Amino acid sequence: MSKMGTDVVCHIAMVVDDVEKVAANWAKIFGFEMPEIQYVPPTEKTPAFYRGSRGDYSDCKLAVFHFNNQLNVEMVQPGE
Repeated sequence: MSKMGTDVVCHIAMVVDDVEKVAANWAKIFGFEMPEIQYVPPTEKTPAFYRGSRGDYSDCKLAVFHFNNQLNVEMVQPGE
């Protein structure tokens, strides 16, 4: 067992340059359907914080793959 108290990984997030392109490649490689591309809502609607400071991530795009309901792989494309 690791220092975290578990040896199970349930979520991996990665930053990508082109979420549509990377997600399409992953879908093809793993035989999944292309996931829905999600957009982070405006800060006024859903406030976001990082290390205690409010941030604006409303121009980020996300795609998430679910592997056997045990592992989520999230791809994040930062905004401009």
